[in-house]
Amino acid sequence: PSLQDQCDKSSETSKLNLSVTYKLPTFTSDFPIQNMVTQDGIIYVGAVNRIYALAPNLTKLSEYHTGPLLANETCGQTLPRNGRSTRFDNHNIALLVENFYDKELFSCGSADHGVCRRHVLNNDNFLKTVDEDVSCFADKVSPGQGQPVDSDVVVSPSGSQVLNVESNFVTFFVGNSEIPWAETPSSNAARPHTISVRRMKTSQNGFFLFSNTSHMDLIPSLKGSYYLRYVHSFHSGPFTYFLTVQRVSRDSKAYHTRIVRMCSSDHMIRRYVEMPLECISTDKRRRRSSD
Repeated sequence: PSLQDQCDKSSETSKLNLSVTYKLPTFTSDFPIQNMVTQDGIIYVGAVNRIYALAPNLTKLSEYHTGPLLANETCGQTLPRNGRSTRFDNHNIALLVENFYDKELFSCGSADHGVCRRHVLNNDNFLKTVDEDVSCFADKVSPGQGQPVDSDVVVSPSGSQVLNVESNFVTFFVGNSEIPWAETPSSNAARPHTISVRRMKTSQNGFFLFSNTSHMDLIPSLKGSYYLRYVHSFHSGPFTYFLTVQRVSRDSKAYHTRIVRMCSSDHMIRRYVEMPLECISTDKRRRRSSD
């Protein structure tokens, strides 16, 4: 008899001033935003054809035009299509910061043949703008010149997850999506590995793979027909993790999520584990006894 069928109204509700307006800092991009990272309070935003540097109050400090790019403006040589100059939109596939050698931003775009661009952010403790010191991070590759080697082809136009781990050197863990209906690289371009571990050169002009066991790829019979998408990556303790969405099996139309775990200290893929994540719902309500 002492129980009530509803809760009493909160006395605090009457004290709320619902007429208060909040002026929050905002930033409006002219292009779709795809990635965002922070470095020393500065917010770096990767969007289609742009990278923005924002102050903590979201005021724009500088911007870098990553596209649209002509063939002679991409990292590496691009053959003109149908003999005509074509501009390519540059989608921001990956954006990350690194502090081991210098304070740097790495932006990896869809138009640069899998190569990332390096933005040096400081010079003698003075902050540089995001467009001030930019180069193609690949050996003997510059805008419109050269072809990147296998180790410098980092990301895939289908989408990638890139995670940098700093120890005595800088290691990039990379998972590249395989989307059957997505655009495939041209025949003269190196194809990015499905999952890989690569080390940054101390000369700051690209990466190198430790051995042929530093990467894994889908078997040839699955390429172009099997859906595999890397959706997230993170680092925890001694491990690096990836989350994927992929088909349950080669011929299945069902999809599931898998978590991938790798040892952050490994230079080769030796201790690799992946397992599906499943959410199982059970009815915990008990039926009332008839008596």
